[in-house]
Amino acid sequence: MKITRGLAALILLYSSILYAGFIHRDEVIFIDSVTQEVDKIGKELQEKTGIGLYVVVLKELPEKMSIVDYEKVVMQELPQPAVVLMLSELDKQIDILARPVELYETFDKKQILSPFPSSGTILPILTMKSKKATTSEKFAAAVQNGYTDIAEQIADAKNVTLESIPGNSNKEVFNVLRILFYGFILYALFLFIRGQYAKRKRQQ
Repeated sequence: MKITRGLAALILLYSSILYAGFIHRDEVIFIDSVTQEVDKIGKELQEKTGIGLYVVVLKELPEKMSIVDYEKVVMQELPQPAVVLMLSELDKQIDILARPVELYETFDKKQILSPFPSSGTILPILTMKSKKATTSEKFAAAVQNGYTDIAEQIADAKNVTLESIPGNSNKEVFNVLRILFYGFILYALFLFIRGQYAKRKRQQ
């Protein structure tokens, strides 16, 4: 019995989807502990809600493709309902795609992708300047925090609890970021007021 190349490719694709983890593609992180943590949360979320939450981390998007176009291609490979968190390092792009579209009602995309430490759970980590953290480590932390945030929101919307999410570890990271963010604003405000006061004093 002969199997055509197209059929063989389809079988291979189906097999890869069936056994793929929730980090669907990774060209940047390559940290086993991150893969294990994401898979643990993703498996429980899918078992309790039926929703697959996947991550795609690219080094760079294919030429002439936007992140939205690439997301749609990836979504065709995944069993639905599904949510895809996608990041591209060199393009400096990040997005979340959900299918069916009703899934957007289960999480706050704008809040998750916010650049502000007071609300965002991915970009503030990626944009933090640290001489010690490698690109892989920064993406690992950002993916873990963003993935956990999305998973928690979906679980809350579906009235289920995820036992695989560790305590308040991600919340502690966000709290530190918030303290640093607002501390910087207050310090800048202090310097501005002091400068204005000194300027007025010199003019007297």
